[in-house]
Amino acid sequence: KVGEGLRPAADRRHSMAVGKATVAAVNVLLWYRKGLRVHDSPALVAACDGAAHVYPVFCLDPWFVSSGSVGPLRLRFLCEALNDLDRSLKARGSRLLVLRGKPEEEIPRAIRKWGVERLVFESDGVEPYALARDVAVCEGARKAGVTHIVETQGHTLCDLDELLRECKGQPVTSYSVFQKHFASVVRRAPIAPVATPERIPSSATDSNCGASLSPPTVEEVAPDLAGTTSLFPGGETEAL
Repeated sequence: KVGEGLRPAADRRHSMAVGKATVAAVNVLLWYRKGLRVHDSPALVAACDGAAHVYPVFCLDPWFVSSGSVGPLRLRFLCEALNDLDRSLKARGSRLLVLRGKPEEEIPRAIRKWGVERLVFESDGVEPYALARDVAVCEGARKAGVTHIVETQGHTLCDLDELLRECKGQPVTSYSVFQKHFASVVRRAPIAPVATPERIPSSATDSNCGASLSPPTVEEVAPDLAGTTSLFPGGETEAL
């Protein structure tokens, strides 16, 4: 059936109401993946909620480079987007921390090092690799000491799992039926932008987050393009 196996039942939804007050301030790791932005970001809002320190992280996964589907132009676009996100976070008292390596290894390692208790990320994966990666990261995070995992919606207009439940796992054969299902989902969870935090709780200390975690340069990820002009720069600022 359509949708079967998309997300293991144990990891389909680690939810927490955005804005809900927490009992005590905690250290939070915000795992950036596709949604490299600060505006209208439910994941960022959820990370800041009740946080003592927020560690915004992006993991440069070697799998994407070795897959052969990522060329130098795409890597430069990613580099520009990461550096733009870093500037936006710095304007709000934070910074982007870029890990280099497999997410299922690097994120649990960072969680242990920084004493993180909550992991937050935006639901954005439907590819088999991404789904398996998310399960592995969540399992590693729990073993590393995380007590709360928050998966928010924001990459798509509505929760894709909710759409699949509307059609009971069967293929939709007409657009009118899809519209009906979509309308039903957004009635239960209306589409509304969230406010952008003016300030983000900073990471604990600079010693915990050294210069080696800075975003990559174009020379690092796409050396053949070093010194060339980007006709379509990456980043939220350019998009806005």
